[in-house]
Amino acid sequence: MDDPRLDALIARIPDDYLQIIEVGPGWYDIIVELDANIAAVVPDYVLYQAKQKFGGLRYYTNVAFNKEVLAYVMLAEERAHHTCEKCGSTRKDWNTERGYSYCYDCHNPSPT
Repeated sequence: MDDPRLDALIARIPDDYLQIIEVGPGWYDIIVELDANIAAVVPDYVLYQAKQKFGGLRYYTNVAFNKEVLAYVMLAEERAHHTCEKCGSTRKDWNTERGYSYCYDCHNPSPT
């Protein structure tokens, strides 16, 4: 996960937590935008975990009960629900088998 877009998010994770973002690259834009939106409300918020679970985005912070932050998180979760975790496609042919949200092409790659 050597994407510099995630550096600011990883910096928000406390040292005693695992310092990784556990989502596929197709969701990076979603969580980077979410970080910017939350930081606009609470600049020094703490991120505990960002991950994919059961095909959905989970984003755990110390400000989860702030109504504005909660609205941003819910919006990002909804966007992720309609976005391929692997490639970022927003096509409508989904497969959430085994807990991943992949578009048809990423789930069924053509043989090369």
